[in-house]
Amino acid sequence: MRVLPTVGLLSATTQSNAYVQAFIARLAALGWTDGSTMILLAQYADGDRATLQTMAEELVSKDVHVIMAGSTPAIRAAQTALGNAGKDIPIVMGITGDPRVAAGMRDLEQPQENVTGVWDHIPIQQETQLQILQDIVGGARLNVGVLFNGDNPGKQLDLTTLQQTRLSGATLDVREYPVAQDLATVESRVADAFARAKGPDGRDAMIVFGDPLLGLPKVAQRIRDAGTTQQLRTMFGASEAAEHGGLMAYGPSHRAVMQRAADFVDRILHGTPIRDLPVVQPGAAELEFVVNKAMEAKPGLGFLNKPGFQSKWNPRIV
Repeated sequence: MRVLPTVGLLSATTQSNAYVQAFIARLAALGWTDGSTMILLAQYADGDRATLQTMAEELVSKDVHVIMAGSTPAIRAAQTALGNAGKDIPIVMGITGDPRVAAGMRDLEQPQENVTGVWDHIPIQQETQLQILQDIVGGARLNVGVLFNGDNPGKQLDLTTLQQTRLSGATLDVREYPVAQDLATVESRVADAFARAKGPDGRDAMIVFGDPLLGLPKVAQRIRDAGTTQQLRTMFGASEAAEHGGLMAYGPSHRAVMQRAADFVDRILHGTPIRDLPVVQPGAAELEFVVNKAMEAKPGLGFLNKPGFQSKWNPRIV
């Protein structure tokens, strides 16, 4: 009797997450179908970090062949579980922060650890986000807020890149709005952050760093609502964010990132060792500027009619 390989899926978010479903669909396209050519053991933590660790330990106990851990919290939970169990199971990362922080990687070209996959940090992304916002706001000073999960260390490089960006013709002032990994308070903290940013802090715009916590449906909706209520233009990092109701986004498709992660799982299941699978990043050509027309039409958020704006940035309108 043939023993099917087992793929562990460890997600910090929900089962309905579109990016997770893109990963599963890509596996199927590569010939890996649950119950037919492989066994998929999927665990969804719904933003609960303690639950995530318990789920990681359960996957490790099942002796899966590979673990797909799409975010920094999931990667760290999987590594902790493997260390506690004394096992060495390959981990594939997808939408994650700096793998040198998230996974302790020393060599991204020839991984020496048990982790490889896709890292979605592209320095030009943060720089271009700020240039777009500078053209929207105008003037000699751009005051930007950054909303992020303060308990996710994988986002530090993105934050540093943003803070160190130099704009042509304008002074940049960046203010941080970290929220804690606390499901009970995150929605109210998001609302408070937007109120402070628009009010006493005088921010012109808010940039949201992608994270499983901030991507939870209720939290993501609160972010969109807060941006509308405060009339604070909000920029997201995944192109799909604007399709899902956000005002605008500049970055790669996270569906595409997770599809590339599935390619890594495929190669590992076919016997390719981790050291022969260098970490990859989306290229500049994969970044896109997307604007939600319905949101852009709301009071205080419009910008597409600014002279020369659309011809310069060529946004995709959804």
